[in-house]
Amino acid sequence: MNDYFLKRSLFIFLWFACLAGLLRIEISWLAENTANVILFTFIILGSIILGYRNTYFAPEPKIKMSLILHTGFMGLMLVIDSLFGKSDWYFNLARNFGFLGLFLLGTFIFYKKNLNLNVAKIPPFQ
Repeated sequence: MNDYFLKRSLFIFLWFACLAGLLRIEISWLAENTANVILFTFIILGSIILGYRNTYFAPEPKIKMSLILHTGFMGLMLVIDSLFGKSDWYFNLARNFGFLGLFLLGTFIFYKKNLNLNVAKIPPFQ
């Protein structure tokens, strides 16, 4: 189980490192609006896929383990971003909750697709 948390945390860290690198790239031949749309689409789809894959590789109970991983890592990112970041606290909070929501959307898609359960059986929706 510790192997799961270590590997998956490494993949999340690499994902954010790649995003930071992509934000630094300047593409002179592409319009700024087009580049922003492509980048935001890549960020959203990639985060959802990462959340899905984290849940796929999680030990049983999958949903609980991926929830612990995602909330723990994003909480750590929020603390680090708040302490050492240059933006305001509400931007940090919105950004980290946004990424957490995308990761949990990937978990929900895994739950819906692989467990073949009705959405009404999920506890918040009962």
